[in-house]
Amino acid sequence: MHYPPAGCMMSIRVTSDEEAAAEDFACELAAEIRERFAREEPTVIGPSDAGVAKVQDVYRKMIYVKHEERQVLLDIRAICLDGLNCAVQADLL
Repeated sequence: MHYPPAGCMMSIRVTSDEEAAAEDFACELAAEIRERFAREEPTVIGPSDAGVAKVQDVYRKMIYVKHEERQVLLDIRAICLDGLNCAVQADLL
């Protein structure tokens, strides 16, 4: 299962004032992580709506990534760039 503290976990929040843009970018980002890091085999969960999916007309999507090695998550975080009309926040848990 590799949940902390046995493994490392990162949450990635994608936000946008356009729901479709947030959904599309989150799906693209999750697919990019799965493709670029296939050799490391991270567990990618999501994207899905955040616990509170909309705050002040800003839509939020979540992606969770698990791996045994913290460095793999740091490498993944490095590719989490902001997209068109979207912001990305990646936090190690």
